[in-house]
Amino acid sequence: MPEILTSTFRFSPEFHEEVRIAIARRRIRSMQQAMDAALRLWLDRGEPTASEPPPAELATATKEELAWCGKLVSLMQEGEPGTIDLVQHALNRHARQVRELRKQAGT
Repeated sequence: MPEILTSTFRFSPEFHEEVRIAIARRRIRSMQQAMDAALRLWLDRGEPTASEPPPAELATATKEELAWCGKLVSLMQEGEPGTIDLVQHALNRHARQVRELRKQAGT
């Protein structure tokens, strides 16, 4: 059996509570499983390349808009199916409303 090394992590009380709630929502059995999964995901993503330009749609985005994009991507990758469906529905509805407003402004 391979040797298991241990590490100690210290979180602020607020962040620890967020992690604990996220673990419960995802029905993960332990903090160990959550940390293994999170660190594996982080390692698998690799380092972002500086030479790769952002998509054209994000070229003029503000820091706040980019932060929200990151939150949405995280939700879509890791969220509960019901929550994902709800967010997709809301985004589609918003896109339809924007198209309608543009159509009305053009006429």
